Amino acid sequence: MLLEKLHILDVLLSLIYASIGIFIAYYIRKNNNEYYMRYMVPFMVFKIVCAYVFVLIHMYVYRGGDTFLYFAGSKFIANAIIDHPEETLNYLFGPLESFKKMIYSPQYFIVGSFRDSATLFQARLTTPFTLLSFNYFTSTTILISMFSAAGIWLIFKTMYKLYPILHKQLAIGVLFFPTAGIWTSGILKDTFTLFALGLIFYSVYRILTKGKYVWGLSMIILGTYTILGLKPYLLYLFLPAILIWYHSNTVNKIQSKTLRYVTTPILLTIIIGASFLVFQTISSQAGKYSLENVESIAVGFHEWHTYLAETRDQSGYTLGEVEFSLSGVISKAPQSIFVTFFRPLPFEVRNAAMALESFESSILLIITLYVIFKVGLFKTLKIAVQDINVRAFLIFALTFGIVVGFTSYNFGALSRYKVPCIPYYCAALSIIYYIGTKEKAMRAYSLSKKTFSTYSPKMKVEKQ
Repeated sequence: MLLEKLHILDVLLSLIYASIGIFIAYYIRKNNNEYYMRYMVPFMVFKIVCAYVFVLIHMYVYRGGDTFLYFAGSKFIANAIIDHPEETLNYLFGPLESFKKMIYSPQYFIVGSFRDSATLFQARLTTPFTLLSFNYFTSTTILISMFSAAGIWLIFKTMYKLYPILHKQLAIGVLFFPTAGIWTSGILKDTFTLFALGLIFYSVYRILTKGKYVWGLSMIILGTYTILGLKPYLLYLFLPAILIWYHSNTVNKIQSKTLRYVTTPILLTIIIGASFLVFQTISSQAGKYSLENVESIAVGFHEWHTYLAETRDQSGYTLGEVEFSLSGVISKAPQSIFVTFFRPLPFEVRNAAMALESFESSILLIITLYVIFKVGLFKTLKIAVQDINVRAFLIFALTFGIVVGFTSYNFGALSRYKVPCIPYYCAALSIIYYIGTKEKAMRAYSLSKKTFSTYSPKMKVEKQ
């Protein structure tokens, strides 16, 4: 059975790496006077704590999980590199056949799992951290958690640049969301995919505001490559939202109304055409996650998680009779969104993990209802449609919420799958509440031209 144990040397090494990570965060914070940097050290400590929680949960509560499979795969590759350093590039980037030429070792059975390209890709991504940790599980987890913190930090930094007055709300919703922190602090696909999403999001922002095309496009390609290797379906939902965001900001920066009206359909046509080509390329490389296989993947999730709920007493849920068509998905959209963001409800709790998820979901539901009540339903919808940032954030958060809520059928799996959309949903709530309730923000909203330079609230944050 693939299950790691806690070793004293592993614990000591992980503490050394954690101390180094905190020191680096402190050093960066000390040499940067921007206000949002005050969250860097607490966030690094939070990520390290979440990593230890992740390790303890999988070792002593779940007593298993995909994380051990990925780690075993990375150890196998790491040992192969140590034995044959001249084949390093082949082991990290070559085809699966590269491993079939290797001499048999006690862990050779893991090669069978590499037939799943995502598992092989995940193991390869983990390998550098495994080498640094001398094949220790906890230390590898700590290193990956600190590394992934950079991607989440980029999401927070970008949103802070847009709305500096909302630094506290954004810090809570983006940096310190508990279950999101835990599920992005271990050796999992979610850890690397959220890092990649942050890289893409920040790179697009840098292109829009600073014109950093070479650097930005390079980082976008890197982020896209990472997601394509792990969870390609993320790109089906994230790219439309980010392209809409890019289009809206590009058009709104044009001062002339006439030129704007002429340019808008041209840019939109170019973006739609480019999106179609990108989608076709992604689908052709996505393997089992190609667009042609969407229905079979959803059916597989439903059947497997329903089986686990009925036979192994796992935390399953159902949306009733489901029709696997566009109209069928749309008809289940409200239920899917509700289950993603606001369930499990308190009376559905069956274990400690569900209790934490239920507490978070209940708080998020209360905050959502409070925002709608204070701002008003009509004004909430108006801001969601007119605000170029909120619009893009909600397009991604809600469409992603529909997809994972519709397919997961298991609260445990759902708590991981929904992680990418949580920061954007929380940010959208914060922005709607601020714009909808603050007179000064409303004046800025009504007078602005909705560009980065004039629209985003520029109320000065208090000095440290």
